[in-house]
Amino acid sequence: MNKLNYIFLLIIIYTAALFGSVTVNGTVVDESNQSPISDVNITAGEKGTVTDKYGKFQIKTDSKTLFIDHIGFEEISIQVADSLYIELSRSILKNEEIIVLSSLKDEPLINSNSSISIFKQADIKYLNQNHFQNIINYIPNLNFAGGTSRPRYFQIRGVGERSQYFGEGSPNSSISYTLDDIDLSGVGMIGGLNDIRQVEVSKGPQSTIFG
Repeated sequence: MNKLNYIFLLIIIYTAALFGSVTVNGTVVDESNQSPISDVNITAGEKGTVTDKYGKFQIKTDSKTLFIDHIGFEEISIQVADSLYIELSRSILKNEEIIVLSSLKDEPLINSNSSISIFKQADIKYLNQNHFQNIINYIPNLNFAGGTSRPRYFQIRGVGERSQYFGEGSPNSSISYTLDDIDLSGVGMIGGLNDIRQVEVSKGPQSTIFG
């Protein structure tokens, strides 16, 4: 074999090694305690796989980089090799704190003892609704009766009015409907959401603080 053919053969071998497919076997563990992590996303180019319950995976790829991603852990990229042992470090999931306003004092939702449904302004925009009537279907245990073109009388868990003169005596709204600290009980058709910061529906005995 002459020198030119030898060089040409080396180029072919190097090209095959550079661009050929590689079967990667690996294990993914938690960096803090070395325990295996299941269902970790492993992607390489257009191919992907996930780890099993033992944190192990196998993927065949011609890419040179693997991307490893799992919720609650930092996403990393790593160079392809025949065998890999990958340690993932935990990440802090940040979320906007929700403050409950319909209580004796403002408090975070996580500290509230009330059974409560909350819709923030972003939630209302996402649902693309402009009146309280339209989000009632998203609130568990809340029903309403009409009396007008809009909901006017509300029932929570079966308790509440169904009309202005339901039962005996003067109207007694079991369900309080308050807008900007104004009691609109029995006049619930006022409920535009265009400039509402937050909608809160309290259910259960904790709501008796409002009488």
